[in-house]
Formats: sequence, C-alpha cells, structure tokens
Amino acid sequence: MLTLIFIFLTFGLSTFFSASEASLLRLNRYEIQSEKESKSRNILLDLINRIDEVLIVILLGNTFGNILIASMLSVYLSENNFSAEILWLAPLILTLFLLIFAEVLPKTSATLEPKRVARI
Repeated sequence: MLTLIFIFLTFGLSTFFSASEASLLRLNRYEIQSEKESKSRNILLDLINRIDEVLIVILLGNTFGNILIASMLSVYLSENNFSAEILWLAPLILTLFLLIFAEVLPKTSATLEPKRVARI
C-alpha cells in the first residue's frame, strides 16, 4: 500500500514539473514586468531570466520522477505476484498513462492559464 501511495505522489511531482515547464515558457515577460511589484512577480521574472537553467532542473526532475514511477510500479507488481502478461504490459500502460496524464494534460492546462500555474 505504501508503494502505491509513493507512486501517486511521484506521479503528482511529474505532473507538477510538466505543468511548470509549459507555464514558464508561455509567460509573457513584458506582461509580468508591467505588474505591480510583488514577491511572486520578482520570482517569476528571475525564473524567466534564467529559463535555460530552470528548464534543465525541470527536465531532470521530470525524468527522475518518471523513472522512479516505473521502478516502483515494477517492484509493486513483482511483490504482489502479478502474472507475466501483466508484467509485460505494464511498461506500455505506464507509458500511455504518463504521456496522457503527466505530460499532455498538465501542459495543455498550463498553457491555458500560464500565470496562475507559474505562480504555483
């Protein structure tokens, strides 16, 4: 049970990194600069000004999370004596699940509301 909870928490982390990437790339620097000075505005401007470094961290975090999910799922399935057919299908199902729910959906929603997501 703890393994499943850890898988879902890591999945949330992967989703966070995907949404962060899309929202930061979609932000309009000049629109953020024109806002009233605030702590979140200054943080966003700092992230935008260092976008290459930020993207490296985001991609590393996302890759680490996805590998961790796959590893933990393999451990869970093997510990719970799932059949060999399920063990062969698991990477395919996980890949589709990650692409849809941890990549496409977060990035799509983040590009619709980039400022709101970037502030998170």
